[in-house]
Amino acid sequence: MQIGTREDADRVEREHGTEVAVDYYKVATRLWLPVSLAVKMWLSEADAIETSTRNKYEKHVLRFAGWANDPDVDAVDRRLAGRYVSHMKSAVNPQTGALPAYRTVKSNVSSLSGLWTWLEKRGRLKAQRENPWARQVGAVPGQRSQKNGREVRAITREEARKWLAAAEATEQAQADLIILGWHTGIRANDICELTSDRVVWDEKAKAYWLTIEGGKTEANARVLPVVSQEAIAVLERRLKAAEDSILFHELEPKGPDKKRYWGIQKRINYQRKKVLGSDAPLDFHSLRRAFSVACEDAGLDPVLVSRLMGHEAPTLAAAVYNKGHVARARMLKGIQQTDKVLGELARDT
Repeated sequence: MQIGTREDADRVEREHGTEVAVDYYKVATRLWLPVSLAVKMWLSEADAIETSTRNKYEKHVLRFAGWANDPDVDAVDRRLAGRYVSHMKSAVNPQTGALPAYRTVKSNVSSLSGLWTWLEKRGRLKAQRENPWARQVGAVPGQRSQKNGREVRAITREEARKWLAAAEATEQAQADLIILGWHTGIRANDICELTSDRVVWDEKAKAYWLTIEGGKTEANARVLPVVSQEAIAVLERRLKAAEDSILFHELEPKGPDKKRYWGIQKRINYQRKKVLGSDAPLDFHSLRRAFSVACEDAGLDPVLVSRLMGHEAPTLAAAVYNKGHVARARMLKGIQQTDKVLGELARDT
């Protein structure tokens, strides 16, 4: 141990007291690593994640640290982790009087599990043992996410039409997002970030090809066609009115990640709840779920569905095969079949 550590500990004791000096000494000599410090070390290496995601991880971990009196990471075992999960599940929201949703608890546990995975990889844990957060939140078989205690599902055509009608009477951008989400399955923010150079007309196919860049995963970057007449009409109108090449230029980038969907998100979901009910297990992602269901109902193979949805291909061979001009032809045919299942939302189209 370096002499500087002792001298620094003496200085900390003189300035802040013995208790603080002991904690400092333990951290400096790696005898102790509090959870609140561990999360800062973890996130200092996470350069690729968005600001909102970084803030979420830190909030989740610090919430646990506050509940558990900021313990040493090695002191967190499965029993303590289990107690915290039970605490979260039973914690009533003081404003709404409701218990937390399943996905809220799962999201918190996922953040904590990610930290402990990093600690193990970096050799920060003294004992080699199972991640204390692993399997602490068991999903209901076949259930991916919940809303108000029920599984969030795909939206039906009639529901989407009602939502669209309400949006058309309120804000054009809302209506355009619903139409494009219904016919492409593209995530909301990816639609909002479209630029004119990534929307290319194919005269032979009578379709627009959209290029999606970046996103939640590497596989999300993709090219896919649009053949729906109402979706083509939206794209043509927005291309003509684009400013600085941005199709949804009226949506100002907001939030910690400066996303265009940030500001309109509450407005579009307000319209959905107003016409379909606040208890309906739906969200904007339900349009993407409906697109996925339509792909399956149209008989598309899993490789093609994964390509259209921006998911990882089932196998490496499939990922290699599902690229190039052959893939484009298959994607165009697949979208044409899927769009027949989906149908147009505007009744007079």
